[in-house]
Amino acid sequence: MSAPFYVLLLSLLPFLPYPRPAQAADIKTDLSLSTGYRVDDFSWNIAGNVSGTNPNVLSELTWSDLEILQAVVSGRALVNERFICEGPSDTDGLFGG
Repeated sequence: MSAPFYVLLLSLLPFLPYPRPAQAADIKTDLSLSTGYRVDDFSWNIAGNVSGTNPNVLSELTWSDLEILQAVVSGRALVNERFICEGPSDTDGLFGG
């Protein structure tokens, strides 16, 4: 190929489309941790009707003075001021009752 062809090609390069460099996402995050303690009672029973028949099954559980520790982690992420993702995750630990 001749030199004029290369000169012509080089002169057209600024006008050709080219991929733009990717921009980094603007991400804002927030994370929180909370804990709690509670004392509670739990009573659960099931029967068919008030007299305990139909079906003739009675199941009953009763606990008192339950001591419970709770931990909750909540997070939030905002991406480019358009997309938000948030949610909590928690766990409880029963240690008395």
